[in-house]
Amino acid sequence: MHTRLTEILDVEHPVMLAGMGGVSYHRLVAAVSEAGGFGCMGASTMRFDEMVDEIARVREQTAKPFGVDLLTAAPQDLDAKVNAIIDGGATVFVAGLGVPRDVVELCHRRNVLVVNMCGKVRHAVAAVEAGCDIVVAQGTEAGGHTGQVATMALVPQVVDAVGPDVPVLAAGGIADGRQMAGGSTKRALAGIIAAALRDELNGRLGREPHYIPVLGKPGDTAALTQPGQTEAMEALIPSSETNWENRYTPRVALRLRSYRPFEKASRVRCPLLVCVSAHDTITLPGPALAGAEAAPLGESATYECGHFDVYAGEWFERAVSDQIAFLGRALADSAVAQRP
Repeated sequence: MHTRLTEILDVEHPVMLAGMGGVSYHRLVAAVSEAGGFGCMGASTMRFDEMVDEIARVREQTAKPFGVDLLTAAPQDLDAKVNAIIDGGATVFVAGLGVPRDVVELCHRRNVLVVNMCGKVRHAVAAVEAGCDIVVAQGTEAGGHTGQVATMALVPQVVDAVGPDVPVLAAGGIADGRQMAGGSTKRALAGIIAAALRDELNGRLGREPHYIPVLGKPGDTAALTQPGQTEAMEALIPSSETNWENRYTPRVALRLRSYRPFEKASRVRCPLLVCVSAHDTITLPGPALAGAEAAPLGESATYECGHFDVYAGEWFERAVSDQIAFLGRALADSAVAQRP
């Protein structure tokens, strides 16, 4: 999965090992990094020489990026420890229980990212103001170390507070893929809703629309951000001479919640053909198929392809052929019905 986080951390998967003291030692850290995630060592309980040795063991077992977690609340020799972390080959310093204001500049000067663990919105805001590159919204499920707010309540609040330029990771109440997807969706949705509200306000005040891109990279505030969507959409644009612009007014997002056309399908009295892409992740096939079944004269045609595939090539030809055949049947049935 390609996301903004995978780009920043230079990893394959948007998964980061928590730097758990007494748990995240070199074997686990190296294994996570080797598997394509981001391994993070928990060094808060280690002696200085033990930490240096563990970092060296990580680097022996993997050439991939990894980080080290320390407690800002235990500042003894923090500069020396951070320098040792960087000297050992870590690419990220993760700070827990406090904003690491004193070492942010040091890390950036040596090309190392700074991640801050935050259990409250004000902690996240302070971290960003101090120059931290990534914020981890850690819910109380993660042992209650950083606060009392649950993960799924905390994440969208932190996303809104730090703005679109700072990546936010969710931690704590994340146990499976569904919760991972929920955390990612919340950030994307929050950005679009914020833009939609601004655009709606501009419209009511008679101002120029506030546009956001139709196409964007994973993590961007845009309508379509999943891998492959930009290429698929651009392939449909006729030529460089087209007037199409990569932007739209996001206020339409405020009305999508109530947009349920297939709920009225039972009232459609004319013949109805619904063409469905079985692997569509933009317009889900389930509601469309249900609508075709609910319509008195409805029928459906399903194609084993994705959202954009039916607009060109083989799947386009199949869909057009089915539509022409449907139209022929509908007109023939209508002619028969009108005969005296």
